[in-house]
Amino acid sequence: MTDKPIKRIRRPKGSVAIPLQFLELDEGSIHVVVQGSVNGFACSMILDTGASRTVADLAFVNEVFPEMELEVNEQPSAGLGTNTMESHFFMAEEIWVGDKELPGQLLAALDLSHVNQTYEMLGLPTAHIILGSDILKAHKAIIDYGSKQLILG
Repeated sequence: MTDKPIKRIRRPKGSVAIPLQFLELDEGSIHVVVQGSVNGFACSMILDTGASRTVADLAFVNEVFPEMELEVNEQPSAGLGTNTMESHFFMAEEIWVGDKELPGQLLAALDLSHVNQTYEMLGLPTAHIILGSDILKAHKAIIDYGSKQLILG
């Protein structure tokens, strides 16, 4: 095998490149993570192209934004290893994904304790946000594993 340079994906004009981190859960299993913030509070975000919407950990929301008004979602959410789960919605005034600002985002809030319990057992940092396909699609995301970058337009 020869060492060939990694071919870089051309970044669209005006886009922002955000460094990716790869968290190894076990052999051959990884979570792709970026750093950011929600309403000024630093957080770790798991990229999940299979998630239909972006989700904040309910414990994170309740701890950091105790005054945040949460609207109960009448339709239970599916996924995250369960058939149904109670969810809430709230408006995040600003989200930063790396150096990319995403003002005024409606987020779901769900109990992500099962994810964070696994992370804690593996000595990994807490996951605050699941960055879903709603935001990834809206910002024409390119996930470049070769250069370890998330590119948002």
